[in-house]
Amino acid sequence: MRIHLFKCLIIVGVLLLGASGYTTAQQNYSVKIIATVARPVSPYLLNFGYNHSLQLTMVLNGLTSYAGYLRIKLESVDGRGIVIQTRDSYRPLLDLGPSQTLSGSELSGYFSANNLSFSGYSRQQYLKTKRIPDGIYRLSFSFVDRFRANVLVSNVDILSQKTLRVFALQPPILNFPLMMSQVNKTNQSLKPIPISWTRPANTPFNPEYELILNELRPDCQNQYANINANNQAASRISQGEIFNCLGPEIFRATTTGLSYNYGMQAEPALGLGKWYAIRIQARDPQGRTLFINDGVSQIRVFRYGKPCPIPIRLKATALNPYQVQLDWDALPDHTGYTLHFKREGDAYKWYTQRALSNRTQINDMEPGVSYSFKLTANCNAFGSEETATVDFRMPTPKPTGVQCGKPLVVDLSNQTPISNLRVGDKIMAADFEFTLVEVKPLGRGWFSGRAYTHINYFQGARVFARFDRIKINTDKRLIDGELTTTGAGTQIIPDEWRDQYLSFTGEINNLFDEIERGLDKIDQVVGKIDQVLKKVETWVKNYDGPDKAELLETIQIGKKAIEDGKEAIDKGKVTEGLKKLKDGSGKILKVAGKLAKEALEKLWQELSDLFRKIVQAIKGDDDARQKQLSGQMDSLSVTINTEVDKLRPTIAPENAPAPQADSTTLMVISTDVATATSRYPVTKGYLEARQKYAVVNVQYQQKKIRLVLLVELLQKADKMALVVKQIKDKATNIVEEYSRLKKAGKNELEIINGLKELVAQFINQAVVTPFLEENGLKK
Repeated sequence: MRIHLFKCLIIVGVLLLGASGYTTAQQNYSVKIIATVARPVSPYLLNFGYNHSLQLTMVLNGLTSYAGYLRIKLESVDGRGIVIQTRDSYRPLLDLGPSQTLSGSELSGYFSANNLSFSGYSRQQYLKTKRIPDGIYRLSFSFVDRFRANVLVSNVDILSQKTLRVFALQPPILNFPLMMSQVNKTNQSLKPIPISWTRPANTPFNPEYELILNELRPDCQNQYANINANNQAASRISQGEIFNCLGPEIFRATTTGLSYNYGMQAEPALGLGKWYAIRIQARDPQGRTLFINDGVSQIRVFRYGKPCPIPIRLKATALNPYQVQLDWDALPDHTGYTLHFKREGDAYKWYTQRALSNRTQINDMEPGVSYSFKLTANCNAFGSEETATVDFRMPTPKPTGVQCGKPLVVDLSNQTPISNLRVGDKIMAADFEFTLVEVKPLGRGWFSGRAYTHINYFQGARVFARFDRIKINTDKRLIDGELTTTGAGTQIIPDEWRDQYLSFTGEINNLFDEIERGLDKIDQVVGKIDQVLKKVETWVKNYDGPDKAELLETIQIGKKAIEDGKEAIDKGKVTEGLKKLKDGSGKILKVAGKLAKEALEKLWQELSDLFRKIVQAIKGDDDARQKQLSGQMDSLSVTINTEVDKLRPTIAPENAPAPQADSTTLMVISTDVATATSRYPVTKGYLEARQKYAVVNVQYQQKKIRLVLLVELLQKADKMALVVKQIKDKATNIVEEYSRLKKAGKNELEIINGLKELVAQFINQAVVTPFLEENGLKK
């Protein structure tokens, strides 16, 4: 019975070996295969071709070399009958050494669809999807003899066969923004868009994520205009439709986190009211294709902010030949306005003025000149598109009848005093037009303050005047009192310098005075604030300090307080409204003062950095000039000695030594050379040479002294800093010239050459002259 059973087992074993398709050369295999497969295992077979995806080690048993063919077989073990294996016709010869390791990249050819045969899953299905179905598979590696392709010479065990769970990872899921939602509904600046997503399930490694942001095409922008996250229409929008709506890509970033705050760094600004599409793509850091849809999430569409409507019905009205008032219709979303205007003939030079209400006033207009106006609205931190341009010609003032050479006749029959004046108003005193920069009512029609007028000299410089008690009629003519030019005299520094770097003190004080008096027309107060705001706007735009965001936020808070103050006054709460107006304008003016100070300090720092180079350039010029003067002195010394030799027999013994001129000490020469030498017979040539020598020697000694002081400046930082401070306190002409050269686009060398003469003059006054006086050399 036992013998019969043993025979049956032998027969079954032989049948099983025959059924395997291979015969074995011997139980002690010639080649030992050890396969290592990295997890997770992708259904995309080409992923086996990556270096780190697969490693195959083949060790010979007692041999030094062996040639044959490698065979790979992938078969499902969950009953679906899928078998994918190396085609019989694919036979790359492997000539093995005692031990050899092949990486995935070296085995990539074995996983190409062209070199595989398919059963239970067609080649067409595979080529269509580039992947096999998810499931449980056995991956086997075997080695056959070169001359006997049906003879298996490698091990068949857990080392050469791997049971694998093959599956594709799901893409990430976007959490925020929601589909068809609106972000930043209140149009706030510097408010980032939080974007977040969920990590793909069952991911055994940390993927990297790529965020992709596209703007939708214009036709889709219009199509989705009335859709939001709560509309049923939003749920019916397919991914295919959204994909077809994708316009230009505007941003792409890579991260390993699960969130991204758009707008915190240097990301492109998004357009107000526009629709955008966002996707997240997960990727394997090793480059393997492990995710469905290449790891790309579903597309989410969102709208950024709320469109800012364009102001309507802009119109201009002349208040007088020098002032114009602009009005327009305010809309609910507007929080402020920017008026743009330019003079006729200025093709590109537009000026701006800010306004918080739907009315503003511009001063300093030119009579009889045409201007163009256009307007943009602010919706919190964002602006609308521009309105159409409105053209307007300022009226021409009535002729005064003033003629040169004839007495000035001014009609002062109107003795009705004006009840109110404000900064920016124009008044006439005789035939001079003055612009008010400070004004304070004294009661009964009397005013005090300051004003300026332009003169035809100094390129239209301003002349400032003070008035302690004047009376102006309703025609805005001086009828009593006088204007006296102030000690400041003529303002030679250009208006640009004044606008950018001088303080706002006068305007601020006047503004607060008007607020505290509770003016009937709040627009007059707002107009005054606008005069400062139009300067602040330019400064903030060009400011790049670390607190820029904080300053912008302070301005927004100030504007909000001003709007609240106006609203309170409209409701009859005058005291509360005026307090908010003062608080709001105070915040804005505080920003203006800080920016003015920092702009000035920046200019001084630039000039300080350049000052050393200017001093070095002056020193170089002085070196060259000193050598030139030394040469002239040598030549004059020869002439003098020649003349002295002619006179030697009459003024000294023949063997007496001739006097030598000392060129290294400062010589004080009398200007009356003839008197000094009258007791000796002299020649005309001698006198001329001595006079020239005296002049040249003084110049030489001055250069020598200044050179010593310049070297000391360059070597001692404290002395250099003191001179720079003196320039800052006293030499406004140097700073003005530096500003002019910089504005003209001059390079550093041109600026240095342009400032050398002014700086040299200042050094003579501030350094050289005090040195000469201290050492008794001034005379």
